[in-house]
Amino acid sequence: MNATNARQPIAIKNLADFKRHIQPGTEIYVRSHSVHPDLEGLTRVVTRVQTNGFYSVIKGQPNNKWSTCNYGKGIRQDYEPASFYRFNGSTIQILDRRRGNRPLCEIEVYEKEQTEAMNDREKKAAISRIPAENLRRMQSAEGLVLQGCGGDPKDWLEGMNDLLTREDILLDGTRFSECAVFEHDGVTNILFPFREDVRLDMGRLAMWRLQTHDNFGGTWLSDYVPNRLGGFEEAPKEQPQETQKKPNCPLIGQDGNVFNLIGLASRTLKQNGLHDQATEMRDRVYACGSYYEALGIIGEYVNITSVDDPDDSEDFDDDSDLDIDCDEDEDEGFEPSFS
Repeated sequence: MNATNARQPIAIKNLADFKRHIQPGTEIYVRSHSVHPDLEGLTRVVTRVQTNGFYSVIKGQPNNKWSTCNYGKGIRQDYEPASFYRFNGSTIQILDRRRGNRPLCEIEVYEKEQTEAMNDREKKAAISRIPAENLRRMQSAEGLVLQGCGGDPKDWLEGMNDLLTREDILLDGTRFSECAVFEHDGVTNILFPFREDVRLDMGRLAMWRLQTHDNFGGTWLSDYVPNRLGGFEEAPKEQPQETQKKPNCPLIGQDGNVFNLIGLASRTLKQNGLHDQATEMRDRVYACGSYYEALGIIGEYVNITSVDDPDDSEDFDDDSDLDIDCDEDEDEGFEPSFS
């Protein structure tokens, strides 16, 4: 008997109900599978949730092929149209439309297992109230500031964690465990600080911030303080230290192919004498797992500007110094990088 079965499976009514219960940590017990019988009797744990599907790994088996595929995100399962599901109390049967609507698998869904570690993390969730002036002393910090946050801050903390998880911005099951509430100009705002224990897809977060700005007024801490609070307090001077300014690189308006962008950014760095940074940037981009993450990494090394900017009108050749050999081995359950 699988350990998951010691708990009671959830009675799922329909597809919408199924989607509501699919959250990071949700467990799915595979009763049968006609295509991959090696999954039968195993429990899958949801790792990431998207609007059109989700990823899951095999519980307690981090080295299982189904746990390591898709760059460690696990098996990807897309949501099928409602007509391909059969809901029978706590058992869900999914039909295989690629094989004449024959039964593909039968599964049971279980709530996230409450472990001591999870409970400790929830207890450590901290919400502090600080004067806005304190932000001016956070020169070395960065975070996301949301403006106009009425209501209970706990609801905001929990809601943002759930939202950013669904948008595939919070990674590997990490969540914000703390936030800071402050008032400025009669508006309640919340700072979500970027800590080492919170893994974020910064490229996706940057796009989400722009797309939802009308709703949340999202901005970076490093922008909010200069624009709203008059700038950061001057830090005590220790020893003079030279800082390397990022060169401008007109990528907006160029061919958006990721390898083209790598080549343009690499060339810009080399033209500015930053050969080591160019190599480091390329190595990091090649090792990352998404287009959005690649853009975020490139933005750490160059200031991304537009080709229409008169200050950055340098002509780029189509040829770069890249020598790329990409093998795309794609098995069932795997997806290629930069998809």
